[in-house]
Amino acid sequence: LVGNQIAEGRDPVTIAVARDGLHFYEHWAVNYGAPEIHFPGQAKCKGFQYPGAMIYENTFYVSYSIGKEDIGFSKFPIESILSGKNP
Repeated sequence: LVGNQIAEGRDPVTIAVARDGLHFYEHWAVNYGAPEIHFPGQAKCKGFQYPGAMIYENTFYVSYSIGKEDIGFSKFPIESILSGKNP
C-alpha cells in the first residue's frame, strides 16, 4: 500500500506491507521532507500526492507528485522489503 498513511498531512509518502495480505504491520517512508510550494495555487499543499507503484525485475518503483509541482521517483530492491531491512 503506497500513500500517506499518517495521522495528518502528506509528508512522508509511505509504503506499508501486509505479509498476510490483511494486516499492515510494517511500513517505511519512501520519501520525506517535501520542499515548500514555489508557485502558490488553489488546492496545492506541501507534501507528496498521487502515488503510484509497481514491481519490475525485483525492483520496487514509486512515483508521486511533489506539491503538485514536480514528479518524484524512488526505486529500491524488493529484497529490502522482503528481508525487513529499511529500503
